[in-house]
Amino acid sequence: CLVLICEPIPHPSNIEIPLDSKTFLSRHSLDMKFSYCDERITELMGYEPEELLGRSIYEYYHALDSDHLTKTHHDMFTKGQVTTGQYRMLAKRGGYVWV
Repeated sequence: CLVLICEPIPHPSNIEIPLDSKTFLSRHSLDMKFSYCDERITELMGYEPEELLGRSIYEYYHALDSDHLTKTHHDMFTKGQVTTGQYRMLAKRGGYVWV
């Protein structure tokens, strides 16, 4: 089981803006499908938690972040833990949110 704690952050070009402390928690199976997502994702990303259950997180990553996140996923299996850094996740209303 993989547990992700995600916090939307401003685009790196706007990093001088203080970061908001809003977070959402999600858990994923080894194939990166959502097995749990808390209700805060609705406010932050627009999805109802039930919409994400059973869906792969890879469906929501920005294409330009795919190589980095695939490597991070691989490293998790070889090292036991990783930090993903910042990446873009597709918001339900369109566009991407940095998390």
